[in-house]
Amino acid sequence: MSPPAALRAAALAAPVGALARARPATARAAPPRPAPGPAPAARARRAPPAARARADDADYLAEEAAEEAAEAEVDTGGAPWAETALACARDVLGGPDLGDCALYSFRAVPSAMRVDVRLDKLTDRYGSPTLDDVETFSRKFNAALDAALGEEAAGGIECEVSSPGAERVVAVPRDLGRFRELPMRVDFEDGAGGADSQVLQVREWDDERTVWGLANVRANRTVKGKATLSRKQRDLVFEIPVARISRARLHVDF
Repeated sequence: MSPPAALRAAALAAPVGALARARPATARAAPPRPAPGPAPAARARRAPPAARARADDADYLAEEAAEEAAEAEVDTGGAPWAETALACARDVLGGPDLGDCALYSFRAVPSAMRVDVRLDKLTDRYGSPTLDDVETFSRKFNAALDAALGEEAAGGIECEVSSPGAERVVAVPRDLGRFRELPMRVDFEDGAGGADSQVLQVREWDDERTVWGLANVRANRTVKGKATLSRKQRDLVFEIPVARISRARLHVDF
């Protein structure tokens, strides 16, 4: 039997991630090793006042977490143990220690006895959990899974915990208020029935329509070395019905 694998926490490009569980059936996983420190994009940030109201309000965060959980991408593969793991993950995120985190996605691979969990930190500008968040979730999730399945059965399940990623999907129109200060790559159908993709910044929106301008990012600047858009570019307006938007993601300007 191979020795138990230690949990790992690694800073990714913008997210942070950790291996919550990698252990044989009869051994308990070692606690996660602290990483040297999160990458700059993974540091805890103060939520912009314009982007969210009263981010420190417990009731507000609980409501946001419930909405995120309802929209989370979930795939248990039909495995009973994965359904139990999903329930454990939701219970952990409903506790007081992770009140500002929500489930972004949960994907089980039954053939590999593996679960990939992505956490969304509601009070972070980019939604990136800190290393402490990842370690806290990993520890509590392991304990909950042990209690629900028994240590032997739970020991065979590997779970990796990470953030939604640097270029996370933005739900339109639900998440536009939260991320309106950030540039987004928007894929949409143009008025002629063709496909278009632009890096935009949202200006106005409701449940049926959105209004955007070109984002002031390197990808949109036509003059090399220039730090801003041209006047003509700044005057461009994109009015896009919600129904015509196929996908929106945060844009990372390299």
